[in-house]
Amino acid sequence: MPHSALMQAVKKPQQPRSKASLERMVTAAHELMIDRGGEDFTLQDVSRRGEVSIGSIYHRFGSKEDLVRTVIDAAMGEMADAERAAFTRTLDQSRSLAEFVHGYIAGYAAILRDHALMLSLAQRQASTDPEFRREGALREKDTADEMARGIRVFASEIAGDDRMKARLAFPIAFAALTRHLSLAMQDPEAEQKGWDELVDGLSEMIMAFLTTEAN
Repeated sequence: MPHSALMQAVKKPQQPRSKASLERMVTAAHELMIDRGGEDFTLQDVSRRGEVSIGSIYHRFGSKEDLVRTVIDAAMGEMADAERAAFTRTLDQSRSLAEFVHGYIAGYAAILRDHALMLSLAQRQASTDPEFRREGALREKDTADEMARGIRVFASEIAGDDRMKARLAFPIAFAALTRHLSLAMQDPEAEQKGWDELVDGLSEMIMAFLTTEAN
């Protein structure tokens, strides 16, 4: 379920039965968005799939837009949880900077692919919603800080200013991966090979950036 500040707008249930009803609303809307590749559904569709009344939906959400916003926020929260788990796992398994960088980028790329549709919808939502944009910026900063912290575990392998280089690694990775994600969604047949090549090439590029002394 959503857990960010955006959920403050949702009327939170107190009873188990009401909580279960809210879960069904959000789950049904999420499934419809995945099935239809976006927001092309009605609250009647949610009512039928989630086995909840239209009245109960409007009791929790003021509009379809509020429900969509909540579903996207929940998906972004799940994405953040997956990123933290992948970071911890990768750091635990890495014995060198190269292992961490490649493992982190491979894991992060897989998470982006798994959440491709919701990430695209979140970016669209953020373009017109200042609160959603703020939430997204905070999540991105948390992820960037996490990657930098992992890189600096291997500071002895970094040439030059390890703090500066560790801080710049994430924007490089994020820009390349999200751009490829957008292209891959347009050409799914070439996706897997393209992702594998990108992960390897991006890892090598970031390693060169981290380990090469500036002239």
